[in-house]
Amino acid sequence: MKISDIVKVSPAERAVLSELSSHDTAQQIADALFVSIYTVKSHLYHLYAKFNVGSKHRLIARAYEWGFLCLDGSDNERK
Repeated sequence: MKISDIVKVSPAERAVLSELSSHDTAQQIADALFVSIYTVKSHLYHLYAKFNVGSKHRLIARAYEWGFLCLDGSDNERK
């Protein structure tokens, strides 16, 4: 069984996750995705819970570890 079968990440959460490693703030992510900062913060809250982490850096590391992000910066096609 793959991690992606257990951890379900919505398309919107996946977009935030993809932007997370290249932006420093939630506002920068919101600007890049054309959504409100509150939307980004909500998605980050859910991602932290789903990945069982408490920081941006740990979330990014776990996303790479579990195959949700690729080293070339693109998101993985796992759904």
